[in-house]
Amino acid sequence: MHSRTRRSRWATRFAALIGVLVTLLAVAPGSQGVRAWADDSPGDSVKGKSFVIATDTTFAPFEYRDAQGNMTGIDMDLIQAIAKQQGFTVKIKSVGFDAALQAVQSKQADGVIAGMSITDERKKAFDFSNPYFASGIQMAVKKSDTSIKSYEDLKGKTVVAKTGTESLSFAQANASKYGYTVKALDKADTMYSEVNSGNASAVFDDYPVLAYGIKQGNGLKVVTAKESGASYGFAVLKGTNAALLKAFNTGLAAMKADGSYHKLLVKYLGDNAPADDAAVAAVKGKSFIIATDTTFAPFEYRDAKGNMTGIDMALIRAIAKQQGFTVQIKSVGFDAALQAVKAKQADGVIAGMSITDERKKVFDFSDPYFDSGIQMAVAKDSDIKGYDDLKGKTVVAKTGTESLSFAQKNASKYGYTVKALDKADTLYSEVNSGNAAAVFDDYPVLAYGIKQGNGLKVVTAKESGASYGFAVLKGTKAPLLAAFNAGLSGMKTDGSYQQLIDKYLKAPDSESDKNEGFFALLAESFPALMKGLAMTVAATALSLLIALALGVIFGFCKVSGVKILSGIASVYVAIFRGT
Repeated sequence: MHSRTRRSRWATRFAALIGVLVTLLAVAPGSQGVRAWADDSPGDSVKGKSFVIATDTTFAPFEYRDAQGNMTGIDMDLIQAIAKQQGFTVKIKSVGFDAALQAVQSKQADGVIAGMSITDERKKAFDFSNPYFASGIQMAVKKSDTSIKSYEDLKGKTVVAKTGTESLSFAQANASKYGYTVKALDKADTMYSEVNSGNASAVFDDYPVLAYGIKQGNGLKVVTAKESGASYGFAVLKGTNAALLKAFNTGLAAMKADGSYHKLLVKYLGDNAPADDAAVAAVKGKSFIIATDTTFAPFEYRDAKGNMTGIDMALIRAIAKQQGFTVQIKSVGFDAALQAVKAKQADGVIAGMSITDERKKVFDFSDPYFDSGIQMAVAKDSDIKGYDDLKGKTVVAKTGTESLSFAQKNASKYGYTVKALDKADTLYSEVNSGNAAAVFDDYPVLAYGIKQGNGLKVVTAKESGASYGFAVLKGTKAPLLAAFNAGLSGMKTDGSYQQLIDKYLKAPDSESDKNEGFFALLAESFPALMKGLAMTVAATALSLLIALALGVIFGFCKVSGVKILSGIASVYVAIFRGT
């Protein structure tokens, strides 16, 4: 009996020891076992419950009322998506920002989400979630303005910013450094109209508000990277609703991991959504063979020095640099490029390649990096302004293209005749010579030709066409594809993507731009011209040497007295003298 009791005591002590070890494991720094499971699961404490969430009345794009009067925006979509995922429901209480904070403090609401900056002062009264949005400041200019690309271009100009914002403080702090004047205004609409009307050269605004305005069509474009600003968080009253806070963090992490959080931001902010551009570790330090076409200007072609250049080449190299891998360009022609990827002789292909359902059976495509389409252009001095002005006239389009199909499809509707031609140069010369009234061509090819000075101008909006994508063999190279998408997202966010497109496609806006374009073209072509001159001189010198040698040989043959040799020499002299 005594022995049994003793063994029982040892069993109790052993069980207690195990319990202590488990507890230590759960709280040990860096532990991934029990602790990781506990952090990732909100438990049943929020499941099936309903929470009152207070918010602002309007702070687009985070919370505002849609056309039907329903509360919508980034904050609204986010809290509802997390609630659905974590198994609870929410009742939105739209009362205004200050009233929302008071509602949580008086326990009339369980939490607040209202584009609320996480500050040390607020942390005294609230417990915050992990940050769900990093705000900041950006500068935007009129969409058609190509003269302002950075703060350095603002010298002597006027900029606008909203009263009482971080953006105004930032603009004022940097005014003397860059030599501009700051004008403070009360409303976003007023600021944007000042820039569009030319009364101000640029606007400084909170990044998400500016991005939303651009997506809504305010006529501006972002030209600077995002300056750091406050981060937003979901909040509950300090020391309460810990389970709700934990559920929010868990749901946010899951949405970031599966990409749905980024899609939510894109819904409201478009290309100006924060870049989903985290480096893909699996591609870092690696080298990939990228196949492409031999020539498809402005996407890929050889410059005056013989180097492969163009939109596709600049894009893949910029993404490779950002993501930490290198590329070897294999210029083999479009069909051969596809075959190279199929045969695993190349890792990917970028060649102005349209994303089609048929190709998706063989290739995995990236996010679209360019939306092509069709446009109509006329001679610069033409009075034609649209399709309605084409009645009784002749138009040209390139054989075998979407442009030709579009032109033929609409010929009877607008009463024009279509002439199909093989080459772009021929198309443009037909219009410039007056043999054709207009040309239908693929938008990027036409835009590039205009930038090179083909004497035309675009008079119609872009008709929808195919989207281009980077591709890998189906079921392979997933990290490379992910790295391309991440890099593309980053470039669209920081403005470098648009700068790249403008470099190849934007037409000159003034005579000075044209002159600069001419001299830039001359400077670019000068090495090739000098190389051609050197080859011509070398060929001439070599020709003289060969001619001298042949002249001496046939001269001796002529005077040799041997009839056969003399006859051959006579024939030679007669032929080349005639030539």
